[in-house]
Amino acid sequence: MFRLTPAEVEALNRSQFATGSQRHRDPRFQPYAFTEHGAIQAANVLSSERAVEMGVHVVRAFVRLREMIARHRTRAQAR
Repeated sequence: MFRLTPAEVEALNRSQFATGSQRHRDPRFQPYAFTEHGAIQAANVLSSERAVEMGVHVVRAFVRLREMIARHRTRAQAR
């Protein structure tokens, strides 16, 4: 788990899909973020059915993100 930088917070706040409440946009609160492995560890520590389910969703999201990055990298190299 780590805190986002002010530049990352600013970019996040420009996204209407990334933040849900006004508190997340408050500059006094730099939000925390999890790496893929941190999210899995948090789900394992919590070990509730919901936490495990969310852990699976997080892993799937990271897999899709990696696939998208690889696809765009391949396209950029082809040019």
